[in-house]
Amino acid sequence: MGKNKYLAQISQAILLFILIGIIAYSMWLFDEINGTARVINYSGIARGGAQRIVKLESNFINADEKISYIDGVIQELKEGGTRYQIKPIKLSGYQQKLQVQKDAWDKIKLLIYELRETGSEEIHDALIADSEEYFDICNETVSAAEDYSQDLSDRLRKLEILLIAILAVLASIVIYRSILITIEFRKSGALRSKAYTDPLTGAKSRTFFDENINSLFDTEEECTFIFIDIDRLKYVNDTYGHEEGDNYIKHVVERIQSRFRTTDILFRLGGDEFGLFLGGCRESIALGLIDSAREDLINDKTRGYECSFSYGTVHKEKGEIADVDALLNKSDERMYRFKKENRKERE
Repeated sequence: MGKNKYLAQISQAILLFILIGIIAYSMWLFDEINGTARVINYSGIARGGAQRIVKLESNFINADEKISYIDGVIQELKEGGTRYQIKPIKLSGYQQKLQVQKDAWDKIKLLIYELRETGSEEIHDALIADSEEYFDICNETVSAAEDYSQDLSDRLRKLEILLIAILAVLASIVIYRSILITIEFRKSGALRSKAYTDPLTGAKSRTFFDENINSLFDTEEECTFIFIDIDRLKYVNDTYGHEEGDNYIKHVVERIQSRFRTTDILFRLGGDEFGLFLGGCRESIALGLIDSAREDLINDKTRGYECSFSYGTVHKEKGEIADVDALLNKSDERMYRFKKENRKERE
């Protein structure tokens, strides 16, 4: 699974890098398509404007202002500029056609100037003929720009298909990684659950106790803690074996849990030591319940040996700020005092 996770991460990183490249290239294509549309528009202006100029000059009407305008447009079509905000097409084929158009336009201007000076019918006819040729050249230039624009659009459509495919693969990788993370989370949760649970009794583990006991006492409500030590476990282990010793421990835990609420938390602190936390419980009630559980064990003669446990209780009043270490030490001391007193009674 670790190898698969690593491969998924590498694949995702590569695809993201490709995706960034595609997005950047798409943005360039959009900009180029918009620029080409402007080129096509002004190429049409260069053709239509020249047509009007020839008509005016053929009738001996000065069109210098319009000639200057067409000069500026053709110049920006070739080299770009800020006056008309034309972004030139750099393709060599288009630039060659545009150069032919510029040369044809320069020839028309010369004929216009000659016509102004001579008024010759021959020059007039040459101007009309050359202008028709110029218009055809303009059409070829516009067609080259339109072909370039179509090529850009085709590339953009292919990129869109590729983009959809990459996004689909990325989505699959994200889903796959999410599944891996979920599996790992569940495994870690299972491991954490094992670490927090005593496998023999099902009680909370010492690890859980150490991590949570302070927060359990950090409450406004009153609470009681009972420290429990199973009596004579060593004797049972030595006499009947450790398997029976484990059964004895489980038997004691079952008796204790049968007397308390499901919300009360039982911890296994060591081999024969347990802790019981009771939130919102008065000490007198806790004493009554734990004593009843102990009496149940003592009166149960089914195991062939005496079953019992010793305990010590501590209580935190409502609103009191608990010194947890002091309370735990006190419960431990009370448990040992209880054990000592009961040992004397049996003797």
